[in-house]
Amino acid sequence: MQGLLTAIEELRAKKANGKPEPEQKPTHLPLDSIETCEDVFQHRSGNLAASQAHLASLKKALQVGTCKVFDPITIYWIDGSWYCIDGHHRLQAYRDQKVADPIPVNVYSGTLDKAIGKALLSNSRDKLAMSQAEKSNAAWRLVIGTELSKSSISKSASVSERTVARMRCIRNDLIENHPEQPLDALDWKHADALAKGKNLSDKFDLDSWKEEVAQKLANTLSRHCGKELSKSPEITARALEIYDQRLLPQMIEWVSPVPDDFEAGHPELVIDGSEEPDF
Repeated sequence: MQGLLTAIEELRAKKANGKPEPEQKPTHLPLDSIETCEDVFQHRSGNLAASQAHLASLKKALQVGTCKVFDPITIYWIDGSWYCIDGHHRLQAYRDQKVADPIPVNVYSGTLDKAIGKALLSNSRDKLAMSQAEKSNAAWRLVIGTELSKSSISKSASVSERTVARMRCIRNDLIENHPEQPLDALDWKHADALAKGKNLSDKFDLDSWKEEVAQKLANTLSRHCGKELSKSPEITARALEIYDQRLLPQMIEWVSPVPDDFEAGHPELVIDGSEEPDF
């Protein structure tokens, strides 16, 4: 996998020097005419088990005839090719099931930066939820790889504008003080740590260890429970109570503190879907 910034620059060059977008926009395309560049347009990371479970459910829907086609895949024109910017799981399900008929598509027209932001906005509202760490990493990708506005990045990634502003400051600090460090080789957590002067080669990082263990547990739950835990929060809560009566009170105590991204009692940003970026 090539680096994010290299992949973006290659697409940017193709977009600038390539063939213009056709005037007639397709509504359906054969599978083999849709390209992918997941380095740029796929903002998810980490939860492989959940991703595989989501893909399996889509393939099953095609197999048993629950649906013949899914919602249209969003495509974007770059130098003679249509690229998938939203709907990678749907596209893979079609391919795995060897669907022969053209599939429904929606064309997105705009700048490459806005297409990258559009891809994230669609992913963050997809049925396969993004974790907060994934949203932060995706926002960091937009900060280092695009010139989108602070507001657009905030709304696309569902993070506060304050977080985006901080990311920009850290990006500039790393460019000035750590020019040897490729920005796209760092996720947001490690970029923040490097800017604070922490040693990235430390053998043990408690937060990273916690995240790694939590991810493994999430993958285990996904494999064994699928989406059952999300169908009825009340039943899931009762199951956890049966499992360990002390667990729920401890979890509530853990998640209740006010996040760093909000003023005490005065949220800086509430993501409710009422406003969308100018994509």
